[in-house]
Amino acid sequence: MLEHVARPAEYVAEVRRVLRKQGVFVALTPNRYHYVSLVATVTPNCFHKWLNRRRGRSAEDTFPTFYRMNSPRALRGIFEGAGFKTLVLRMVEVQPNYLTFCTPAFLCGAVYERVVNACEMFAALRVNIVCVFRKE
Repeated sequence: MLEHVARPAEYVAEVRRVLRKQGVFVALTPNRYHYVSLVATVTPNCFHKWLNRRRGRSAEDTFPTFYRMNSPRALRGIFEGAGFKTLVLRMVEVQPNYLTFCTPAFLCGAVYERVVNACEMFAALRVNIVCVFRKE
C-alpha cells in the first residue's frame, strides 16, 4: 500500500512513533519502474476503477496512486532519514497473473519475468520491492 501514500514523511514519522525501540517495519510494495506501475502512473484513476470492475473488484476498492515511496532509493532515503536502519531491500519478480485476461499478454509478461529474473543486472525492473527497516 505504500504506492498510495501521499505524504511519505508524515507516514514514516507515524510508523516511527508507533514502533517500539528496535521495532521492525516490513513491506512488500510495487516498484515504480516496473511496466505495470509505469502504465498506472500515466492512466487516470477512473481507468483503474473501470479496469478493476472488469476484473470483478469494487470501484470503491480502487485508490489513487502516487509512487512516492516505490523505489529502493526513495525507501532508503525516507526511512534512513527518519532514523531507521535498512535491513533488507530486495527486488522480486513474480508470474504476471494480472495478465491472465489475455493469453498473448500473459506470454509476453512471462518472457519479461524470465528475463528480469535471469540476471541481477535487470533487478531494478522487477515488479516488487521487499523491504525491512528497523527503528534505531
